[in-house]
Amino acid sequence: MMAGQTMAQDSCPRLESRLQQLHAAEDPAAFAAFTALMYGDYRVLAIVELVDQDLPPAVDAFGMEIEASYANVVQAWVPVDQLCALASDPAVAGVRPVERLYYGDKSGRQD
Repeated sequence: MMAGQTMAQDSCPRLESRLQQLHAAEDPAAFAAFTALMYGDYRVLAIVELVDQDLPPAVDAFGMEIEASYANVVQAWVPVDQLCALASDPAVAGVRPVERLYYGDKSGRQD
């Protein structure tokens, strides 16, 4: 593990490990492709779990594009450079990537 990744993990404990690595990656697009994260336009699709049902007051400052929300869970496109700041917000319980669902095997075959 690289020193930069260790620092990111220490400073962003509520950020899931793949997102910590994405945040620290020299080439986020390549890392996202390798780890099957939903990524585009320097943003990643993430699940943001809130402490309660209220969005953080600074949600606009994070540049999130909210796709859906229910109770205390928000699905949003989050700029990679804002992941740590978002996870560090006191209103946020955790941030994790959206998992891709596959029909058939991961190769895309539908036998």
